[in-house]
Amino acid sequence: MVDLAGRGSDWTLVVLNADGTPEVTAQVAVGATLPVLDDVLTVLLVAGSVLLIVGAAIVAAASHAARRDRAQAA
Repeated sequence: MVDLAGRGSDWTLVVLNADGTPEVTAQVAVGATLPVLDDVLTVLLVAGSVLLIVGAAIVAAASHAARRDRAQAA
């Protein structure tokens, strides 16, 4: 594992055969840690939950009003 910690840097990884022959095969995995995503995820989850509750309240109110209007019409 190679840990290339750097901020604002450009990194290049070069993979070669030791004897310079062609046909290099390598398995490479790249990952990143972005701490700001924790805050973004929290905000999105809270906002989504609030919107879900508001939407459910609107649907419930509309359903209740429609039921009430049908009862008054009959």
